[in-house]
Amino acid sequence: MWDNNDKVNGSWNWNSVKAVAGDFSGTGKADIVVMYNSGQDSSGKGLVTLYKFAGNGTALNTPVNVWDNNDKVNGSWNWFRADLA
Repeated sequence: MWDNNDKVNGSWNWNSVKAVAGDFSGTGKADIVVMYNSGQDSSGKGLVTLYKFAGNGTALNTPVNVWDNNDKVNGSWNWFRADLA
C-alpha cells in the first residue's frame, strides 16, 4: 500500500484531491484516479494533475502522473470547477 509520506511524491493535501474509482487500466481490478489541485505557476495559471493508482487486486500501486496541464497547449484550469465522473 502507498502512503504519501515519501521523498518522491511529497505530501498531499486532502482538500486538493478529487477522486473516483473504476477500472481505468482494463485489468478487471479497481483503480483510483485522483485530480489534484497543484496550485498556480508564477504567472497565475491554474495547475491540475491527474494521477492513477492502479489496483492489483489486493492493494493500490504508487500513483503515476498520467496527465497535467503544465504546458502551453492545455492552458489554465480552474480546479474548483472541475468534476470527475
